[in-house]
Amino acid sequence: MHAFNQRGSALFISLILLVGITLIGLSSMSSSIMQEKMANNFRQEDLAFQSAASAMRWAEFWLLGQKTRPEPSDCMVASAGSTGGTATAGGCSPDVDAVLAKDSFAETPPEKMSESWWMNHAREFGKLYENWGTASAGTQWKLPGLAKQPRYAIEEMARVKFGSGLEGADMVQNYIFVYRVASAGVGEVDTGTAVVESHFVRRYGSN
Repeated sequence: MHAFNQRGSALFISLILLVGITLIGLSSMSSSIMQEKMANNFRQEDLAFQSAASAMRWAEFWLLGQKTRPEPSDCMVASAGSTGGTATAGGCSPDVDAVLAKDSFAETPPEKMSESWWMNHAREFGKLYENWGTASAGTQWKLPGLAKQPRYAIEEMARVKFGSGLEGADMVQNYIFVYRVASAGVGEVDTGTAVVESHFVRRYGSN
């Protein structure tokens, strides 16, 4: 009778240990799944940032390659007598409005622009637009593995005159132009948007 009780106790202890090991295994599995999700979120954030940065550099290289000053468009500037609004007066066309006029983001900064604004009014990374005057207009280079290609907008913020007594005071070569370049990008999945900005200084040789 005593030996039988001992065998029953051993079985009970074994079951308790088995349950404990199972719970530890489930906890470890849950922790691994959580860490994997966190790692994927960090990856998506990094990809979104990198794609936005790529679009920003693309826009800067485009500015650098311009021989003459691109004429700014006021497609986002509120019309005279306006009492405010969403700062999308008239709307911008990516095929036409390469550079936005000063104060285009006065009411709504780039990081607060809606996804629809970026899709409809900003330029797409890697695309050669028709008004660029290149033989390969319409061609586009794309970043692989992204849910959507990043987009960018360029705003002419200011022009600063340098020197004194220059011939032709209003000549474009007597000014340094300051631009704000803003871009937005996503990762492999469209779950979040990264927006980055830079300031770019450019001088042009002539009108």
